[in-house]
This record gives sequence, C-alpha cells and structure tokens, in this order.
Amino acid sequence: MGLFKTDDEKKADLNAEGVKASDKGEFDRAVKAFQAALKLDPDYEDANLNLGYTYDDMGSLVEALEQFKKVVRLNPHSVEAHNKIGQILARQNKFDAAVFAFQDALAKNPQSAELYNNLGNVYYDRGNLKEAYAHFGKAAAIDPKFKENYNHLGIASFDADKVEDAIKAMEGALKNNLNKAKANHDLGVLYKKRGMYDKAVASFLASIAVDSAFPLAHANLGFAYEKKGQLVEAVRCFEKVTQLQGKSANNWNTLGQLLVKAKRPADAARAYRQAVKLDPSYANTQMMLGQAYTAKGNMDKAVEAYTMFIRIHESGPGVDDAKGIFSVALIPHT
Repeated sequence: MGLFKTDDEKKADLNAEGVKASDKGEFDRAVKAFQAALKLDPDYEDANLNLGYTYDDMGSLVEALEQFKKVVRLNPHSVEAHNKIGQILARQNKFDAAVFAFQDALAKNPQSAELYNNLGNVYYDRGNLKEAYAHFGKAAAIDPKFKENYNHLGIASFDADKVEDAIKAMEGALKNNLNKAKANHDLGVLYKKRGMYDKAVASFLASIAVDSAFPLAHANLGFAYEKKGQLVEAVRCFEKVTQLQGKSANNWNTLGQLLVKAKRPADAARAYRQAVKLDPSYANTQMMLGQAYTAKGNMDKAVEAYTMFIRIHESGPGVDDAKGIFSVALIPHT
C-alpha cells in the first residue's frame, strides 16, 4: 500500500468524516469536511449531496436548496436531490414552485414512487385532497411500501366533498397508526379545514406531545389559535417555529404578521427585519401592502403598513419614499 493517498481517496475520507460528524450533530465540523472534499473535486456528487443534507439539518434552507440544485445539475436523475428541492420549497410555503419541482423531477424519473408520494404530500398540505389521493395511488402502484400513505388514516376517503368521511376514517384509524405525531397533526389539519378549531387545537397539541420538535404542528396550531382569536397563543406558537426553523424567512414573516395583529408593532418590526435579512425578497412586502390598501381606500391599514415599512428599514431612499407616501395617505380623502 502506498504512503500517499490519491485525491480520490482523500475526498472519500473527508466525505466519510463529514457523514460521521453530521450523524453526531456536529454540523459545523461536517460542513468543513464536505467543503474540503469539494475543494479536491467540486463535482463530487456524494459530498455535494451530503453537504445539502447537513445544511438542511442545520435549518439553513437557502444554502441547502442551492446545494441540492447543484447536485441536480451534476446528475439530472438524482431522485434524492430532486426530492429535497421539492420538500424544501414546500417547507418555505412555495407550493407552486414545489409542485413544479416534483413534476420536473418525475419527468426525469417517471418510476420514482418516492417523488409521486412527496408530490402527493405537497397537494395534501395545500388542501388539494383529490390530487393528493391520485399521487399517493401512483406511488403505491410502483412500490407497495407506499401503500400506507395511500390508505393513511383514511386518505382513500379524501375528496373535496367528503371531508367528514375522511375525518371519521382518520379518527378510527388513529389508534393503529405508528406515527402518532403525524397522525394527530393530519387529523388536526382536517379539523381546521372543516372549521372545527377546538378539535384542531387538541389534535395539534397531541401531535406536539409526541414530537415537540415538529415545526408544522406548531405552525398549524398557531393558525388554529389565530382562527379562534387567541393571538397570544398564536404568537407563542410561531415563536417556537422560529426556534425550530430559524433560517426560514417565511416563518419570521408570519410571526411578524401575527405580532401586528397582537398590537406589538416593535416586536413585529424585529420579526420582519429578520425575514428580510434571510430573504431580501420580503423587503418591500409592507410597502406593497400599503400601496394595495391605498388603492382600496383603506387608509388606516395603509398607514399601518407604511409605518411598519419605516420601522423595518429605519433609513435609506426607500424609507424617504415611504414617508412621502405616508404623508399623502394621512391627507383626508373626500
């Protein structure tokens, strides 16, 4: 055996080191190992993929998404990378983009049960139960191990006009389902869809009791509390969501919206500012909202939005523009 390792051997060792570190939760060390492997070979698919998974575990969704996109450029048929791209977009509530990503992936991998299954999950989260059912069925037809999702707590009953049937089926199957956190969460989603907010809250709380680090359960619990007018509880839920997924601009933006409703403008501004820091595309949201309210003649709401824009940005040309529009908005309209 030679004294010196080839670059291929070195990169494989670094990749293995990164995997071990990631498995232990030592994410910074894992990132450094994967990046070192990629310095030796920028197109090393395994290290690129594992770096994406590590960023995802860290909650760094923007970096993870870019990493998985790189893998797809290297290997257009990588089911793992395509799958993660769609899942991350869905977690960012970019559902149309997630659907497109999964459809594009299926065009390249038409026999992937996993992709059909996860596209079904996106439709399910959007409330499009008919499409969810259809895609879960396609996944089950390709690979029987996905049949559980096809029948998952009465999903076969999912239909736009049969929510009550689905609820009954899910309630009956709940005790037999192995994933209690997801089962209770999914039942809560149906309760929320039906406007049964007390039961939705109870189901989401049951889900969280099983898995306290389930971000979607905390988020939907927050939305259910909002529907009940319990804004203090709703805010607490999204504060927890931002702890669990602090790198999601959408989560901070939603927290900001809830804080505005809870009459906590200073805290709302801080939350919005964090959203903008993570994703600059949120920067002009309040300005556009103010312009929309102005166009509708709802000047109180317009002033509120312009004020929030100024609070978020504090200084700069955009703030000067907002102050000018703000002044116009304060002029009584006849």
